[in-house]
Amino acid sequence: MHGLDVRCTSGLVPIAVSHRFSQTMSLCDSVGAEPCVKARSTMPVLVVPGGFTRPSSFARLAERLNAVVVTLRRRRIAQLDLGGLTSLAKSLDAAITATPDDGTPLVLVGHSMGGLLTYRASLTHRLDGQVLLMPAPPRGLASDIAGLVARDPVSALKLAALSVSALPARVGRMKPPSGLFTMDATAQVIQESRVHRADESFTALLQLIVGSREPVQKALIPTLVVGATQDGLVPPPRVRQLAEQLGADHLELDVAHNFAEEPAGVVVDDAVEKWLRARSLLAT
Repeated sequence: MHGLDVRCTSGLVPIAVSHRFSQTMSLCDSVGAEPCVKARSTMPVLVVPGGFTRPSSFARLAERLNAVVVTLRRRRIAQLDLGGLTSLAKSLDAAITATPDDGTPLVLVGHSMGGLLTYRASLTHRLDGQVLLMPAPPRGLASDIAGLVARDPVSALKLAALSVSALPARVGRMKPPSGLFTMDATAQVIQESRVHRADESFTALLQLIVGSREPVQKALIPTLVVGATQDGLVPPPRVRQLAEQLGADHLELDVAHNFAEEPAGVVVDDAVEKWLRARSLLAT
């Protein structure tokens, strides 16, 4: 079995993971660097980030769950990665495949686009649980994006600009589109979030909008779907609908889409940990 290549550029010793994460890791990351890990406790929980997002965005949640944040690898010029979601899913497949079936629960926690990738992975891999956080719906976001254009054209234009390049959001003064952060998010929180922005594949973004015509399949494993009341990208009714289609547990919390990047989002961390522990899917 091939190991999962995990590289570190910020001072910790790099390791290769070739088993079901009998040493679970915590993430550390720096600007322009691959994530690095260090050994912690035993439990394979994989966090799958969404679009436009570096793994560093989920450092707090990964630390809370003793989890590994999967790096969704893209081409050097990410916008031109024509493989789209299929290409991004290969990184998740590799992480799952690197964890042999030794009886230890394997749980995926996916956010936004990562939530969609998590759902798709549950159809082809043996998982023991999944958590979908503000997930992009399998049937697409076309109507939601159309609604955003009508409701808040400025935010829609900002998202369009972000799809061309994340540079203005990372180093410029462009304020984030509404609904990514809560109304109470401070200027400091938004400024500190800029380091987490990343370019995204045009093909993947188009696939997120168009979606798939295949019906959503009922979840065969414990599933939690979490919506955000202040989410301007994946509206709460869309998340609620997906939870019903999956037959999943559903929570709606007073946060925004990028919950992991502001203090208010700790309520999501709390809820996810509580749900996993209640189902014996998280190490004590």
